[in-house]
Amino acid sequence: MDIANAITPPPIECPYCGRPLKRTSVIVDGVEYHPTCWASCGCAESRRVWEKPPTRADKALDRARVPSLFRGMAHPDAPRLADAMEEGEWVYVQGSYGTRKTELACCIVEELVSIRHAHAMFSTAAELVKARIDAPELWNRARCVDFLAIDDLGKEGTSEYSVAAMWELVDARYSASKATVFTANYSRGDLLGLYARHGEAKTAEAIASRLQLCRCITTTGEDVRQRGGAR
Repeated sequence: MDIANAITPPPIECPYCGRPLKRTSVIVDGVEYHPTCWASCGCAESRRVWEKPPTRADKALDRARVPSLFRGMAHPDAPRLADAMEEGEWVYVQGSYGTRKTELACCIVEELVSIRHAHAMFSTAAELVKARIDAPELWNRARCVDFLAIDDLGKEGTSEYSVAAMWELVDARYSASKATVFTANYSRGDLLGLYARHGEAKTAEAIASRLQLCRCITTTGEDVRQRGGAR
């Protein structure tokens, strides 16, 4: 006899909102079973009671804008690159698709925020160029935060406006001695060509001159996204 299915308990209501709770089911070897337990109705009060409250570390990483997907990862290069950034170095991480560039950038930010209690932030280049007009608070923070990770440089668009916006951000951080880490699918030379073709050539050259000062890291390996890994 299927004991779990044979016992039918009375209907259960949410103790907070009174809505009926849905009995849970599990499938084992292709057979559906209904154990004597119920799923939450999802009301605000039940979520408040059952969901784990965010920790101080969670809040710090929220503030740093580190995506949940990349939190808690351990990249062997992150501590030494965080050391370099604390000494004022800029870092340029280049590599093909899926070679964990974003993961490395996020690990550096998490190292700086969670271990060293520094002020750091992660964002994509596209988000930052858009923020120049649409989200001035984010834009100004990106200009001023002690440590910034700019992901997917070159994917923010290559219009004259986007190239000028990126130059404004890069130059502001350089002038203020604010260390920055970039990730890109392009070498610095290829990025210059990309910017120069679609933007203003002198502005593109100015960005490239700043990027030439970076410590360059090249990531290699198979595309981990093809097998379900993080980027």
